[in-house]
Amino acid sequence: MAEEIALTGEPPAAPPVDNTPADHAPAPRFDWWAEAKGLFWLILAVLGFHSFIAKPFYIPSESMLPGLMVGDRLVVSKFAYGWSFVSPTIPNPVAIVEDVVFHRPVDGWSVQLPFIHGRLWGRMPDRGDVVIVTPPGQTSDYIKRVIGLPGETLAVRGGTVYINGRAIARGPMHYRELPVDANATCDPLQYGPARTVFPDGRLVCRRET
Repeated sequence: MAEEIALTGEPPAAPPVDNTPADHAPAPRFDWWAEAKGLFWLILAVLGFHSFIAKPFYIPSESMLPGLMVGDRLVVSKFAYGWSFVSPTIPNPVAIVEDVVFHRPVDGWSVQLPFIHGRLWGRMPDRGDVVIVTPPGQTSDYIKRVIGLPGETLAVRGGTVYINGRAIARGPMHYRELPVDANATCDPLQYGPARTVFPDGRLVCRRET
């Protein structure tokens, strides 16, 4: 046979070409169960981080100026003073739908556990610490500076703060010029003459520090 091919010069017949796609297997289906499990573990990890390690917060008001500006974002430790019944982050689907879908004001996207007295591995803050607190019966968070400790009495008379009957020492007033923008509007009805326009057109709010 090989001699006949060599003599005639004709190449051997090529095998038939199969033009059909080599991959006849059906396309893989989307695994909804695997995706749901992955999303579940992701949400669980985020909620666990928010509940036991740290949680992001947004500054919505001017109460902490000039140290914290309106619109500032910060991450707050959840274990600095121990864990309490307000520490876990439990999402509230109803509040989320009310806020995102219907754009109705809500206190927050989470719900609280029933009141439980005490804290786990708790310790008291020091005077001057900046803390986030949740008043009893509310779900809104408030960021404030600690000036009084348990057992002390506080009073404000004539603009002066008294702790245990003694006035806090005050020095000369100092001012800081904060730019006026959409976050810090320096409402004249609230701050009076603090809203100032410079000759170069800059609009600032002169706040006592």
